[in-house]
Amino acid sequence: MEPEYGWQRMLTHNGRFVVEVSLSTRAAVGSGKLRPIQSGMRSNWLHEATGRILEGPIILQGGVRSLRPGEVGQLAIHPFRPQDWAGISEDSELGLLSARQTVVGNARAISVVDMPDRAEIDLSWLEPPSPPGSNWLTRRSGSLNERLAC
Repeated sequence: MEPEYGWQRMLTHNGRFVVEVSLSTRAAVGSGKLRPIQSGMRSNWLHEATGRILEGPIILQGGVRSLRPGEVGQLAIHPFRPQDWAGISEDSELGLLSARQTVVGNARAISVVDMPDRAEIDLSWLEPPSPPGSNWLTRRSGSLNERLAC
């Protein structure tokens, strides 16, 4: 059984792009720190044909726990908003971006699975905001007066 990642609670669809990704080596990138990628990461991707930056968390495929710099593997990209990924299809080229927006890997889409045309992010699972005048104590266990009256 695969672990569930927090970002999966926001998805309202099961669509994904399966890609083959090749991570750059430290020598190819030059300065900058390269790190292995793991399932659950919320990655940014550069659509090379249009220059758009897209967000798409990943899950590694084939029982692989991580991919290190210089390695090649398959992963599934799970976009929050498929409409932002319009135009991405099989054989589309994507660049995996680091936190500093440097391309640290190249990917080619192998397949598109169950991708809807449109979906919104589900935030209903978030805790509702606290009413004005409340604090952590009143949110946790009622008002202080109610607690002292016991």
